[in-house]
Amino acid sequence: MLKKFPYKTPLLVGLGSGLTVLAFSGILALNPQAWEWIEQNTPLRVTNQESLAQEKSQPSQVMELLNLSPEQREGKLQEIASGNQISLDRSRARYILASDFLDNYEGGKALRLLQGLDKQYPDLAPYILVKQGRAYELTNDKGKAQEIWKSVLEGYPNSPSSAQALYYLGKYDSQYQERAIAEFPKHPSTHAIIQEKLKNNPNQPELLLFLLKNDSLESGNNSIRDRLVKEFPQQLTPADWQLIAEGYWNSSLYEKAALAYLKAPPTAERAYRMARDLQLRDKKNEAIAAYKQLAGQFPTDPLTASGLLHLARLVPPGESIGYLDLVTKKFPEKAPQALLRKGELLEKQNKDQAASQ
Repeated sequence: MLKKFPYKTPLLVGLGSGLTVLAFSGILALNPQAWEWIEQNTPLRVTNQESLAQEKSQPSQVMELLNLSPEQREGKLQEIASGNQISLDRSRARYILASDFLDNYEGGKALRLLQGLDKQYPDLAPYILVKQGRAYELTNDKGKAQEIWKSVLEGYPNSPSSAQALYYLGKYDSQYQERAIAEFPKHPSTHAIIQEKLKNNPNQPELLLFLLKNDSLESGNNSIRDRLVKEFPQQLTPADWQLIAEGYWNSSLYEKAALAYLKAPPTAERAYRMARDLQLRDKKNEAIAAYKQLAGQFPTDPLTASGLLHLARLVPPGESIGYLDLVTKKFPEKAPQALLRKGELLEKQNKDQAASQ
């Protein structure tokens, strides 16, 4: 039995305001840039641009159905999809219905809706063709499926739809998998290929690193970092350690980040974050020493200004004012913060002196 595509293909549906709806497993998100991106990057074959533009500005019955489950919206979508008059909403309804049918492995039903739809709904032509290929595959016409996917690669080489086509073609010829990895490293379809490779052979640290470098959604990446640190430390380069450390830091796992930074290249960011980790873990003396080291090694780096401001809160008031004056002198952009803190210290000193008299 054919495996279900592990990443839900987004439903991309044009809205009048220039938005696009992306639906992943029933979860809807509005992406204001996606529709514009598709129109700019997809070679369109539109027979009536003016009519299409007018329809996009009209209210859409289909859009109102997208929050419903496939079962709840099927009847109304079928009604819209079976209309005799060609319209943008009819095309949208057919696209969504076909996507729902494909998710249920109903290739024949999907194929009837998708036939010719790429001409009627040109904004999504390459995505429609990918789905046509999948529908043919589900009806066991694998030759026709591969022919259509290859036509997507030829006609829309820079479209994200080509990454999906490469994923499907890769099931028949592994060279297409390598193309996906090389040409679309950040696409979820490519990540699905990597995950399948790791499932067959988990001991491939280079593929784990690939996911860290290219998975912008950061889905499950801390478990990948943990594996690399625990199982493959000797195979990691200083740059790899920096990548791992940055990911831990952005996930607020500061102690893990600090340990990884120990093996990363010496940078101001590394020095600052290691000092900050010590401060957050209430290791005051170690943090003071680390902030001083940051200032000594990277005296002009903007992060040093932040480090000095933190340092000023860890040392006695007299020493603190010296660091605040240094910030004011060398880092004008941080001067307001330094001056405010200095004013607070001086005010407290004056109150303490007055109270002691």
